Amino acid sequence: MRVVFVTRGYPSKDNPMAGNYEAVQAKALAKKGVDVSVICTETRSILHLFGRNKVESFDDEGVHVYKSHPVLLVIPKMLFLSNWRLNNWILSRSLHQLFQRCCSEIGKPDIIHAHIIGFAFRCKRILEKHDIPLVITEHWSKINDLTFTSVRLTRWAKMYFKAKRVIAVSNQLSKSLKEKYSVDSIVVNNMVSDTFFSGNMISKKKKGYKFIAVGSLRPIKGFDLLIKAFNKCHFAPDICLDIVGGGEDMHILRELINKYGIQQQVRLLGLKQPEEVGKLMAEADCYVLASHSETFGIVCIEAMAKGLPVIATRCGGPEEFINEQNGVLIPVNDVDALAEAMQNMYKNAHFYNHEAIRDYSQCHFSESAIADQIIAVYKEVTRNNVLE
Repeated sequence: MRVVFVTRGYPSKDNPMAGNYEAVQAKALAKKGVDVSVICTETRSILHLFGRNKVESFDDEGVHVYKSHPVLLVIPKMLFLSNWRLNNWILSRSLHQLFQRCCSEIGKPDIIHAHIIGFAFRCKRILEKHDIPLVITEHWSKINDLTFTSVRLTRWAKMYFKAKRVIAVSNQLSKSLKEKYSVDSIVVNNMVSDTFFSGNMISKKKKGYKFIAVGSLRPIKGFDLLIKAFNKCHFAPDICLDIVGGGEDMHILRELINKYGIQQQVRLLGLKQPEEVGKLMAEADCYVLASHSETFGIVCIEAMAKGLPVIATRCGGPEEFINEQNGVLIPVNDVDALAEAMQNMYKNAHFYNHEAIRDYSQCHFSESAIADQIIAVYKEVTRNNVLE
């Protein structure tokens, strides 16, 4: 079976989180014998307008990757009211060119698997020219926000009904798709990369305690609330917090840490490669997710793969796999509840069975387990397509 993924990017040394979720899934399917290609566009600024739009082509653990870097135009709205439509045309055209090259080198796929509705919409030109069934996996957090609406999203949503199957990564997201767009979907959860199960599990230190949090430093992730809650706990000096990730809120979070005078206990470690994240998790004692909204919360199950108990907000995904044996759930945007949960987690650290937490993650979210579910969807779609 030959499948083409359409994604928001592909991990690189400079940007290890670009399309990381999709890359893990693609590699897992390749291990199962699926011929997987990835086409993606990673945009460049207007400063590169006169540079060559070179296409990168390489293989990564059995996955054929085709990546281009189109330049998006920034035009004042007073001059061009539909700027996003122009840029969408640029991206769609770039994807179509990548698809044609992929087909010429690898062959025509049996399925196009688009991740996130915006990228499914940009496949429109491909689907119009080729009779290939479409599968969409939705994991965009905006879908869970029932108050979020836009003309662009309403237009994109029509693509759900062109798909042979829509996959949601959580029950809550599936429910939101139904309520917001009347879209029927099936649930296939996110998977944990095998790299998180390799190496050491959580290692108990003689003294001290470490909380860890990982993610892009954006307002929706709630890292400011996490820092406020940590400060509110007044922990001893040997209890600390590591925050891994980069993003727009870096300077805001650093200022907050300095304001509270907790520079010796709270570290902003910046972006790290997945292997480095796994090592940092193995050196920690508890994972904390303070997000306002998530479609699933894959980083939580990555932490659980290292045996860590998890504190997470009820933000749309963690409610489905966090229980009394592996962690604590708290309300969204509640600093007091988060501080109390961190204090209780530290006091009751002995309660959690790290091996049981790891086994739960591996049983339910390993590459093999989730890949089998996705392949079952592919078989159903291709079988139905032949019948039609």
